[in-house]
Amino acid sequence: PSSIIRLVIGFHLQFKIHSKKKIFVMATYTIENAKSGRASCKKCKEKIGKGVLRIGEHVENADFTSTKWYHVPCFNLTRKLKSDGVTAESFVEEHLTDESNDNELSNETTFATIVEQIAAKPKPATKSKKVVETNDLISTLKRNSEILLREEDAADDGPATKKSKTSTSSISSTDRQNASAYLEYSTFKVDDLKDLLRWNRQHVGGTRAELLSRVIDGHVYGRIGRCASCTKGKFKLSDDGNSVTCSGYYDEESASRVACFNKTSKSKAPRVRPWYQSEPSEEEAEEMDKIQEQHVEADSSGVASDALSTAAENLDWDLSNPVGMKKAAKDMLDICASGESSVDLPESDSKARMEIGRIIISNKDQAATDILGLVIAKYGLKEAKQ
Repeated sequence: PSSIIRLVIGFHLQFKIHSKKKIFVMATYTIENAKSGRASCKKCKEKIGKGVLRIGEHVENADFTSTKWYHVPCFNLTRKLKSDGVTAESFVEEHLTDESNDNELSNETTFATIVEQIAAKPKPATKSKKVVETNDLISTLKRNSEILLREEDAADDGPATKKSKTSTSSISSTDRQNASAYLEYSTFKVDDLKDLLRWNRQHVGGTRAELLSRVIDGHVYGRIGRCASCTKGKFKLSDDGNSVTCSGYYDEESASRVACFNKTSKSKAPRVRPWYQSEPSEEEAEEMDKIQEQHVEADSSGVASDALSTAAENLDWDLSNPVGMKKAAKDMLDICASGESSVDLPESDSKARMEIGRIIISNKDQAATDILGLVIAKYGLKEAKQ
């Protein structure tokens, strides 16, 4: 019995020791021409264009294979490969499987170029355009807030001199409002910024810089209302802070996402006040949702003339198939572009038809007169703008 116990204990200890060992899964590498242009480089985060040579790092897991794609100049040998004595040349020759269209590695010049690119000093990862634009916006707010503080200090010291008056002329009243809001919210933590956005029915995802820019925008201009194109989606402030976009909404009845492509300048975005700086009460929250619903209904009703409305009512309206939707977009364009009360659509007929088609796709359950109202809500009437 004692020998059996010792055997069991020994086996148990060995099992524990082996179970704690790290299991290294070897990756395999391929080089090929990008098939679609949708994949992004793991290093630089930019899209890899269709047909461009790319290196794939493939790791076999229990249930699936994970793959990372790189531009050839962005790829560098891993520490594991280097510790095993693998060089750039031996990697390309022994580890890289050629799956390119023209067997690129068989070409001596191409082979040497790829080796040279992989052997080059690793390039630092670049910030995405999205991060750069958001950081630029915050930098501008910070710079203007510093100017604002200097002005206030100068005002406290005494009357402004001629020179100081001239130096402050570059800051507009809008810049001052944004700078003042930046000073108020710049010290807020991420959770506090998210609370403000959540209380005001705004998007709460993204980096701290993105959250801060949305809070400042809402504080200065008011809450961004719902999209007038699809009527249910939420507008989102762009990374550079100059426009708002709607990507659609989730339709619970059909259990699917309805896409929307509405984009407009920030100055034309629907706005609702007040901007809540503390959690609204139940009554305030209900009133906020009610106002937002009314705001969308008012925007989407449009100001179509009797002639436009009658023409829309008489349309052969069938959105049950792609052919019907295509015809509906063309017919709606003809109505919107005719008569004295024409809609201020994009000048290009193809672009105008595409934009109307997008509104139709997002609102397939709506009648022609409702779609007309949504088109007018987005673009307005020419006579109203004159």
